[in-house]
Amino acid sequence: MVSRIDEQPRATRANGQTNRPRLIVLGDSITAHITSDLQRALQQHGSNLRVDNRAVGGSAISYNRSDRNWLRDGPMIAAGIRPGDVVLFNIGHNDFYTMGKRAGWDNQFLHRNPGYMNKATFLQHYENLIREFQNNGARVIVAGPVPYLRPNAGAAPFLETHHQAALDRIPELSRELENLSKRLNVQFIPSLDNRALHDKSSRVPDGLHLNAEGMRIFSQQIASNLVNPTPRPAAIAAATPSSTPTTKPFVMHRHNSA
Repeated sequence: MVSRIDEQPRATRANGQTNRPRLIVLGDSITAHITSDLQRALQQHGSNLRVDNRAVGGSAISYNRSDRNWLRDGPMIAAGIRPGDVVLFNIGHNDFYTMGKRAGWDNQFLHRNPGYMNKATFLQHYENLIREFQNNGARVIVAGPVPYLRPNAGAAPFLETHHQAALDRIPELSRELENLSKRLNVQFIPSLDNRALHDKSSRVPDGLHLNAEGMRIFSQQIASNLVNPTPRPAAIAAATPSSTPTTKPFVMHRHNSA
């Protein structure tokens, strides 16, 4: 059974150190198992934040899944924000893999499901959720999407078929989220800039999910940027239809969801 994403993890409820400020992780399967590595990395960088990992595999912000919808359940988590809490967003992978590429993610609802959204709606939902946490006093950090690598032969045939389309689109998603973060005065962590995450030694065979080494690398990047924010350049121009390569739409079936 998959837990609702507004449910507090049992390990967090049992932790007696309730007065420590938290790093609340909103994520999907990329960060669902990162708790121990992230807690260790925070301690190594001198942070006293306690990791409260709410990440759930398959969760998204712009389509309807009764047990994995951030737009619905996020505000319930935001209502429980306490002084000193930090919220890390690493969501959007599953939304992104369901949206069309043509004309800059236009109204191509690839799953024929009215719950799936286009780019504009996705970004509006993302902004609404960030503001929900800001309005409740949280410091918000957005970690951009992790790079997608070619799967090992035979490990994920569907992903391998659409590898180039995914490579073309992930930088665009990262640029859009960075520009949104700048506009909302939110710190952005550029996961795509982490060269170690471009190495296959950081991944399981599907080329998308992080293995133990990948989680350690990503945790170190998050903790380092949280404690010592690195200035980023001015907002980057988003890709336009004229400058965007033409590719076939990339669709991730739900059983491959992050």
